[in-house]
Parts: sequence; C-alpha cells; structure tokens
Amino acid sequence: TEALNLATYAFSNAEAGSPLRLGEGDEVLITEAEHHANLVPWQELARRTGALLAPEIMGRTRPFAPLDLYRCSGPALGFYPSVKPVPGMFDREVSVVHDLSTLVTPEFHAARNIRFHLETLHAEVASNDLTLCVSDATLEDVAHYLGPPRSRLAAMPNAVEWSPDLALRFEAEFGGKPAEPFVLVLGTREPRKNHALLLDAWDLLAQRLTPGTMPGLFIVGRRGWENAATFARLDALPPGGPVRELNDLSDEAVAALITRAHALLMPSHS
Repeated sequence: TEALNLATYAFSNAEAGSPLRLGEGDEVLITEAEHHANLVPWQELARRTGALLAPEIMGRTRPFAPLDLYRCSGPALGFYPSVKPVPGMFDREVSVVHDLSTLVTPEFHAARNIRFHLETLHAEVASNDLTLCVSDATLEDVAHYLGPPRSRLAAMPNAVEWSPDLALRFEAEFGGKPAEPFVLVLGTREPRKNHALLLDAWDLLAQRLTPGTMPGLFIVGRRGWENAATFARLDALPPGGPVRELNDLSDEAVAALITRAHALLMPSHS
C-alpha cells in the first residue's frame, strides 16, 4: 500500500509534458480483484488528475485504449500463465492451456466454469501468437476442438525447480521412518479424478484383509469442487487408519512420497 501511494503521488505530481503526467482522457486500468487498500490510491489519483478509473478490465465491456503508459520501446509481449482476460492487449501474446476438461467432460464441472471457458477459451487461443500446452494430450485436444494452426501450438510439460537442499529436507522429513506399504493418488479432489472408486476399493480390502496387512492409501492434493459426497467420506475416516488425506505438502514432501510409494494410482474418468 505504501509503494502504491508513492507511485500514485509520482503520477499526480509529474510536471507538464512528462510522459507520467495524467489528465482528462487518460485511463487507469485496475482489476476487480484489488484489495480496498490498493484501490483507494488509484481512486485518489483519478480524482486529483481527472483521469478515468476503469475498474472493469475483467468485464470486457468496451475496447481499451492503447496501453502506451506500460509499453516499452519495442513490441510488447503479454504472457498469461492461465486465463487471458482480454485478448489483444499486447503486440504478441502467449498463454498456457492446462486442459480442456470443462469442454470434453463437462459432467464433472460446475456450470459456471463450463460457461466461462465456452465464452473465453476460443477467443483466447485464436488471438495467441503461441499457445503452450502442458502435455501432448492437451495439445491434441486444443488442435482438434479449437482449431488453431499447429505452428502456433507447443507442448510445455510442467516442471519443478528443486531447492539445493532437497536431499537434506527429504531426510529430515522422512529419514529413519518405516517404509510402510502404501499407494499414492496425487491431484485435486474433484469428480473427474474419481477418488470415490479408490475409497470403494479400500472398503472392500478392509473386509478381506486383516488390519495389520492393509496397505495405505495416501490421497495428496487439495479439495476441489462439486464433490460433497466424497468429502463427507473423507471427513468420516478414522484417524490413523490406512486411508489418509494429506493437504498442503511441500514439493519435497510430495517427491519423497512418490519415491517411496509402491504405486501411483490415477483412476480419472478422462
């Protein structure tokens, strides 16, 4: 907040003729997500200078003026790690598509998410100079369903940059502990991932095996959407039982679990 106040005072006190001088006809673009303390400095700037405060950058209600204030001397590149809210704001644009599951398997998603992607995704990809896909499968889906030239598509698998002390942190977290037999399922707990199938399987195993021979099922990731029945079953799990829900693990902890797991299960519907 202090930094934003300093920045807005610099704009409002800029000398006449300065490229930082704002006045009537200039626009200040902010997002709908601004915290109140980060919004007030821009409101005050607009009041002092006569500039127009445009808070609906996400609303796409009208075309935007050129962003000369933010441009460098050469072509401006816009890189969007996920959703591109407004196509065409930069000279060159690149965005990342993780999957098309909301379009390919809509039965596993909330209606609002399906509607959002139906309204935005085609325009987003069509306006890209390059669309990065997190897997070859996603690239094929984008090419098939959205139809951009393949020359504008590239696969870019996700990656993790490990800390230099990974080995030390690994041993500190898991060293010396018994390597009990367990299998691992990794991912957001949402309907498409089909965690209910695994819970059914472990219920059957509990009927057929003695308590000391039950393998562990470690469910790693955060809770997602539209999955109340599965969440209720997870909430009812006995503490210390073979099925464990593990949230908020570090990358190092997840890597350690993958290394020691007897199997990685992926019962996804798609």
